[in-house]
Amino acid sequence: MTLDMVRPLPPELTEDIQWPINVGMVSKLSGLTPKMVRHYEAQGLLGEIQRSGGGYRLYSRDDVDTLRFIQHCRSVDFSLDDTEKLLKMWREGGDNCLAAKELADRHIELLECRIAEIEFMKQALRELTSQCGTGEDCPVIDSMSGKAAPPAKSPYHGCCGLTSSLRNV
Repeated sequence: MTLDMVRPLPPELTEDIQWPINVGMVSKLSGLTPKMVRHYEAQGLLGEIQRSGGGYRLYSRDDVDTLRFIQHCRSVDFSLDDTEKLLKMWREGGDNCLAAKELADRHIELLECRIAEIEFMKQALRELTSQCGTGEDCPVIDSMSGKAAPPAKSPYHGCCGLTSSLRNV
């Protein structure tokens, strides 16, 4: 699998555009919703955005490229903090490959932990659903309500923060 990491926008998409552009056009060019464009701006990832006389945001070609970079980072689930670090490396240019690799390697470890935790949860639910239909009580509902023993906690529980974010606890 390869990612289309911030390649220039095809000329046919941009040749007739009058820069700067509004958030709707930025959304079309970046693949992000207007709400997410404004969110990333509020997070400080875009820098100072130009405003029209009426106060509307006006985005440059660099802003679109930055948003596309952010979208690619988020598509592989980099955190906002890690996205900001990678964005800084990209903007600085130069030899940041080793630092980017270290960041990506740590992210891979996190993803592996999350995958293990999800696999454990999936197996716990499969064990409960395999008992469904064998009596009056529902093993899934009984386990979730506390009437029966809850599913076992994953040995990976909390190693990557996924369990708590999935269960909002």
